[in-house]
Amino acid sequence: MKLKYLTLSQSGASGPSLLLRCAWLLVAALCFFLSAVCLSSAAEPAGPKELRKPNIILIMADDLGWGDTHPYGADPGKFSTLHINRVFIEGRLYRNAHSPSSVCSPTRFSVMTGAYPWRDNRVPRHLTASEPLVIREGEETVASLLKEAGYATACVGKWHLGAQRGESIDWNKPLTPGPNDVGFDYFFGVINSHNQAPYVWVENDKIMGRAPGEVIEIEGNQKELKGIEHKRETTQITATLAQRAGQFIDQNKDRPFFLYYPACTVHTPLEPGAQWKGKSKMGDYGDSVQEFDWQVGRILSKLSQHNLHQDTLLIVTSDNGALTRFGLEYGHRSNGLLRGEKASIYEGGHRVPFIARWLGKIPVASESLEIVSLVDFIATACAAAGVELPAHVAPDSHNLLPEMMGVRQAVPVREATVCVSKFIAHLSIQQGPWKMIVDREPAGVGPLAKFQQGRYGPDALELYHLDTDPAETKNYRDKRPDVVERLQALLQKYEEQGFSRPGFKASSGRRSKAK
Repeated sequence: MKLKYLTLSQSGASGPSLLLRCAWLLVAALCFFLSAVCLSSAAEPAGPKELRKPNIILIMADDLGWGDTHPYGADPGKFSTLHINRVFIEGRLYRNAHSPSSVCSPTRFSVMTGAYPWRDNRVPRHLTASEPLVIREGEETVASLLKEAGYATACVGKWHLGAQRGESIDWNKPLTPGPNDVGFDYFFGVINSHNQAPYVWVENDKIMGRAPGEVIEIEGNQKELKGIEHKRETTQITATLAQRAGQFIDQNKDRPFFLYYPACTVHTPLEPGAQWKGKSKMGDYGDSVQEFDWQVGRILSKLSQHNLHQDTLLIVTSDNGALTRFGLEYGHRSNGLLRGEKASIYEGGHRVPFIARWLGKIPVASESLEIVSLVDFIATACAAAGVELPAHVAPDSHNLLPEMMGVRQAVPVREATVCVSKFIAHLSIQQGPWKMIVDREPAGVGPLAKFQQGRYGPDALELYHLDTDPAETKNYRDKRPDVVERLQALLQKYEEQGFSRPGFKASSGRRSKAK
């Protein structure tokens, strides 16, 4: 089964009906026509225009599966993703894009730093509610590099990379160092995860609504012992974040900006806002997918309002795969026909939707089978902004921009891609069609023990040929020892040398201009 066939097979063995697929194509064509008309009517009069660096926007869903949108094969009769459809029609869709981890915090770390989360055991799992900042003092991020280059920078949404230094967060002190200290001019959102206490909004380094002297105290991940009187409403998270993102675009429309928008949807708890509740035919999960799609639409609308479409590189993706249980009862497969789900090392855990749009630069309605990773974002963003990536920064990030723009590549952009599961002892390395899975803990030992016996855990070593077996059903470990040996040697090389991108040179000193 070829990978492209999966686009027709997300909702069941036979996929959406031909009638539904034809209907989707007609709607897509209409959307493209209308958007072209709008862009034409909004265009500035002919004449010289000062060259400016492109705006860069990364919209990252939380737990949105590879098969959860129409361009990746979801049944349009169950829910709508028309705004994401538009990004595809006007941009480039990747069918073999991966998060570096199948859970959230490690992926977010890699997006920011361009380093795999398993290096030096940096981010071995998702962060608990009160863990401190995982980005080191002086460590460059995509935000700090773009800020140095004159960009206005903002993170609006779910941070989940910690704050402060020390053992744990003291919620009664400023949440610094935090996003503002690693390159963001502005932060608004959830400092941990929206299902973790305290259930408050954070703006820059302060908790909103906290009265002078009011004490905040939590226990574990979700229990509030003491908290502020006015907390955020779960059903209002999406609308509030979209409003703040829109305000940032309004305020910075006349200068290049970088907006990192890590949404809280479609992570549990599934509590869609009133305007989306009951609007899909797939319960709260379908409603939440539509809620995420609406956020994409709001940002597109802001770009249109300020005539910034052609000045903006926009990427829509997800931090990892979906939990499959929410769609199955409706006959929907959130990760398509891929094996596994969020937290697993199989494809359903880390193969993610990834669509890039930059009008006039990226070929419209194009698709790519190039193997890419979200860890590549920092190198790609810097290339788009004309910023030289320092040799000592982003050890695992590769520049995708030429391939995005349709330049034929003589060799793959990446030699190989490494992913990890919920725990970093579970690794996979993919080179071309071959994917090897390694379990580095003995069976029944350590934190992986329960996963080794369940749906998340593989054998000690597995080898799959993804071009012919994307569902990972046939283990070639014993039949292709030559491939196993080659991938083991490559993985060992990446670990021992401390990087995987060509041109990287480790530096003993660190610099920081992101304060």
